[in-house]
Amino acid sequence: MDILKTYFEEHLDDESPPRENERVLHMASLATRYLLFKVGPLRFALASTDVAAVTRTPEVDCEYLSGATAAPARYRAAARVDDGHDTYLHLAGTRFGLGPCKVDGDVVLPAGEIVPPAAGQAEDWIVGTIADPPSLVLDRARLCAHLVDAARS
Repeated sequence: MDILKTYFEEHLDDESPPRENERVLHMASLATRYLLFKVGPLRFALASTDVAAVTRTPEVDCEYLSGATAAPARYRAAARVDDGHDTYLHLAGTRFGLGPCKVDGDVVLPAGEIVPPAAGQAEDWIVGTIADPPSLVLDRARLCAHLVDAARS
């Protein structure tokens, strides 16, 4: 008996009518893995699916902006780069990246572990905070819009 042939006949044959007892289950993600990185003393978290590449050598087709660009305006002066900042992050689906910065590990968290920002926060690309390790959670799409604005100025 060819198991693969049987599978195709039962599940993928377009001419066979759907079976009433078959259900399609939609699984919601229970947790997300976040890449943690630092710029100076500030730690950021970005969903690992939002990162196309983590590299020590900047990619030629990617425009990198300072990691301090992701920091809230009132803390940008503290976001200083030193010799330990030797990594560049290329954002998935874009030609933008941040760097140099310092990769600081990763963490897997359920959505309930992220605290939303206070009302009226000016930096809309920061969508929350993580208590342990203390990190600012970034949204890729909003961060990209911010980077486009920053690149223009």
